[in-house]
Amino acid sequence: MGRKGKRRKRPQRHRAPERAAEQVAAQPAEEAPEPVTPEVVDRDRPSPDRPRGLFGAGMIPSPYPPLTRSLGPAARAVGSDPVVLILSFLFVLAAWGTFAGLGRAPTPPQMALFMALPPVAIFADAILSLSAIPDSFGSLGVVVGVTVVRSLVLAAVLTRLLARLGLDAPGGPRPVLLRSLSVFAVNAAGLGLVLAGFLLLSGFLGQLLAFVLVAGIGLYFLGMAIVVVVAEGVSAAEAFRRSFRAARLPGMRHVSLVMLYLVFTVWVASLTPTGALPSATPSLTVWVLALVETFVHLVVLGAFAHRWLSVRDEVPSGPARRRERTGARR
Repeated sequence: MGRKGKRRKRPQRHRAPERAAEQVAAQPAEEAPEPVTPEVVDRDRPSPDRPRGLFGAGMIPSPYPPLTRSLGPAARAVGSDPVVLILSFLFVLAAWGTFAGLGRAPTPPQMALFMALPPVAIFADAILSLSAIPDSFGSLGVVVGVTVVRSLVLAAVLTRLLARLGLDAPGGPRPVLLRSLSVFAVNAAGLGLVLAGFLLLSGFLGQLLAFVLVAGIGLYFLGMAIVVVVAEGVSAAEAFRRSFRAARLPGMRHVSLVMLYLVFTVWVASLTPTGALPSATPSLTVWVLALVETFVHLVVLGAFAHRWLSVRDEVPSGPARRRERTGARR
């Protein structure tokens, strides 16, 4: 009889994965992480039921105080400080005397812009200097000289206004002089940006529209820079960063103040009585209108200072940090 052949058992190759699965199943199950609800993930996002604004930020509450609550304290601070008024009025008189001595007597609209907020005032100085002195280097020297005096006056005026608005800023000649150097750097940089934008846009939009557009953008993003310099004692670069971030805070209250001030300045300057040629000695009416407009400029400057004190804790400082990557590449 022949031997019956035994069947070979095939190796069970699938046992290893099955045993591994059984071992994993035998281990005590870990507690699953608590699921994150959509409400927790989206708690910092604007609600979908909230209406959106013109610039996509939404009609969310603005951290800035309303317009009346900004202009009211500023007007009281300016009107109750005779030093602020005297310094500003003396600067208007000195600026008029400087350009009149160069043979180019300022017109009443130009006198009304002597104490305007930067960069509007410095741009007006550049135009007036170029018309008075054909030499580019000579006109640049006049602009630099007037800007130095303006920076010193603005540093002293803002120091007193911030003190009346509740900020204990160090006073005295030395701190004011140090702040005026940073204010001058802010004014010089603002002048360069405004001139570059004006030269680029004037060929397409015309000089008047280009000036209004560039001045509005400059006031919107850089209007608080000199306030930040005096209030915080930071450099010009840091002041530009904080002013830009403050302008991007939610709400429309900042742009409304900027637009109202820009429209008022252009409107009042156009209504100022002018003759065919500017007189060597302005009349009493011209001086009164120039001083009234100077008071308005100071009030708006005080409103910017009041608003900065309201949002200074919400504006981050320092250069922008790069976002950390949350996932690692495999």
